Formats: sequence, C-alpha cells, structure tokens
Amino acid sequence: MLTQAKSKWFHSGGEVKAGSLVLIKYKTTPPLLWSLGRVMTTYPGVDGVTRVAELKTKRCIIRRAVNCICPLPIED
Repeated sequence: MLTQAKSKWFHSGGEVKAGSLVLIKYKTTPPLLWSLGRVMTTYPGVDGVTRVAELKTKRCIIRRAVNCICPLPIED
C-alpha cells in the first residue's frame, strides 16, 4: 500500500500588510460578487500573528478577520 507524505505549514504564504489590495469574502455570496478593499491597519494577536485587519472599501471602513479576506498578488 502506498502512502502520501503530508507537509506541515510553518509560516503563512500570503501576509496581509497595510496598503495591500484584498478581496473580502462573504459566506452568502458567490466569489464573483465579493468586494475589493484596501488594508488600512492590521491588529496582531498575543502571539504576534495578524488576526484582524481594518479595510477601506468604496462604501465604508470595516474590520474583518484575516481568514475572511484574500490578498491579491502583487506585480513587481
């Protein structure tokens, strides 16, 4: 019987920083209707990892958990 090795995540791939452009996930809407936002401030937890971000959308300023936003890739 063949087994597949599983790897462990030691660090996050997409770090959310101030100025990043992100998609804001909503559970009730399909991904094509998610809105864009720009990260204004981040709030780290007691372990130093960013848990919450304050986002500016075209309508208002909101706070969302980092697991509810998708950072967009940056072109260099």
